[in-house]
Amino acid sequence: MTERKLLGILAIALVFGMTVVGCTTTVPVLYTDNPNKEFTILGEVTYEGILNTWTGHISYGYIELLKAAKAKYPDCDYVIDIMIDAKETVNLIIYRTGYTMRGTAIKYKN
Repeated sequence: MTERKLLGILAIALVFGMTVVGCTTTVPVLYTDNPNKEFTILGEVTYEGILNTWTGHISYGYIELLKAAKAKYPDCDYVIDIMIDAKETVNLIIYRTGYTMRGTAIKYKN
């Protein structure tokens, strides 16, 4: 009977461990080049967003990066040199991807 209890406890611990422990990987996703117009560099901008399959919450994309750039630099017209790093976390049933988007805010010259 004691061996069955021990095996039961080990089985429960294993299942619990699999749901808590996961895997995280960070990979580059996208890179863009400069436009063919004259522009002035305003500065660097960063935005962090997520995609969570458990809740369906999505918060990432160029529009969000541009909004962050316009909040930091009101004269911003465009964001160039965009680099997106994806940080994927996988648990037993939850898959979450965090995105860190970085770029350079610019203003076009007239």
